[in-house]
Amino acid sequence: MALKFTLSNILQFYTFISPIFISIFLLLRSTMDYNIKGIIYLTGLLVNYIIGMATKSLFFGMDSNSIQNNRKPQFQRTPIKMNWPLHAGQTANAMPDYCNVFEGPWFNNALSGTSMPSLNSMFHSFTFAYILMGVANNPNHPGIPFVLLLGVTALTNMFYRHSLFCDKWMDIGVGIILGAAIGIIWWFLINAWDPTYTYYGKEDPRKQCKLAKTKFSCSYA
Repeated sequence: MALKFTLSNILQFYTFISPIFISIFLLLRSTMDYNIKGIIYLTGLLVNYIIGMATKSLFFGMDSNSIQNNRKPQFQRTPIKMNWPLHAGQTANAMPDYCNVFEGPWFNNALSGTSMPSLNSMFHSFTFAYILMGVANNPNHPGIPFVLLLGVTALTNMFYRHSLFCDKWMDIGVGIILGAAIGIIWWFLINAWDPTYTYYGKEDPRKQCKLAKTKFSCSYA
């Protein structure tokens, strides 16, 4: 079933695939500037994802123990109630299809049923924190509009993921904390290695333009 062409659906579509847009934009920018900032950023994202999956495995294990002890699992995705309206891609007893636009590496059906933490929130908070650290530590504070755009996109994405039954607020909160912490740590590691490898950080002096004193002479034919 195709989505209707409405502003709300356009925003939903953009926010759900925003991780792809943001990653491609930063990688293309790095490629056009002939540096490895994009590769370093993607490497950080991979570390962020691995930690997220490891954390999700811990909560999955806690839920498995609860089920074995005849207790209600606390960190599974909440099924949609029968009396709630269904949207495109939803079923009554599973999370909507659009909650996972693409399956990530090491995808596991059992782990995907564990909502804690939200990997989407981890992506957005990692990216926001990593870029923000570069902007904040640059005396000229470039990139503020881009940081604001990242923040608005992240908040919109989290709102839709909660309202469309993809994540719970606790999942989102834990994802924000984990992703932001990893993003800040990753920035400090890269900045200590070479500040020119961070976005909006110190510029490579070899690429800075210098205006020297120039003398002009006039000749008459």
